[in-house]
Amino acid sequence: MEKIVPVISSDTVGPLGIRHLPRLWLKTLLHALDKLADGYYHGNAGFDASLLKAFGIDEATLTSYVKAELPTYPQFEAWFVKTAKKLDPATIHGHNENIRTRQKSEESAAAQRAEIGIDAPHLLHGVTLNNLEDWTTFHGQLTGRSRVPSAAK
Repeated sequence: MEKIVPVISSDTVGPLGIRHLPRLWLKTLLHALDKLADGYYHGNAGFDASLLKAFGIDEATLTSYVKAELPTYPQFEAWFVKTAKKLDPATIHGHNENIRTRQKSEESAAAQRAEIGIDAPHLLHGVTLNNLEDWTTFHGQLTGRSRVPSAAK
C-alpha cells in the first residue's frame, strides 16, 4: 500500500475538543504502520510538539503506546486522558487558540504558497497553508503527480 497523506486538519477536534489531536493520532498511527507519507513528521515538531508540550506528554511515550496498541481514535483519547499531566479547560483553550491563530513566518509561508501554487501573498495562517499543502500532496498521489512536502507538518 502506498504511504498516506494525513488529510485530517489541525482544526479537527474529537470528543475532548482538542484541536489537532485527531491529526496527531492519525500521523502517529500511520508512522507506526510505516504508512506516513514521506516528508511528514509525527510528534517531534510543529503543532504536534506544541500539543504534547501543552498537555505534558512525552513524544516517546506517545509513539510507544500507538505502536504497541494501534488504537482507534476513541481508545487514543481515553489513553490521552489518563496520560496527560495537564487537561483542564484553560490548557485546552490556550492550546486551541494557539492552533487556531498561529501564523507562519513570511519566508516560510511564501515558500509553502509557491509550492502549493497559489497567489495569496498575505496568507500566513498555518492551518490553512498546511491544509492546502496536504490537499495538493494528496491530489498528486491520486493523479500520479506525487511530491514530497518541503515544510513537513
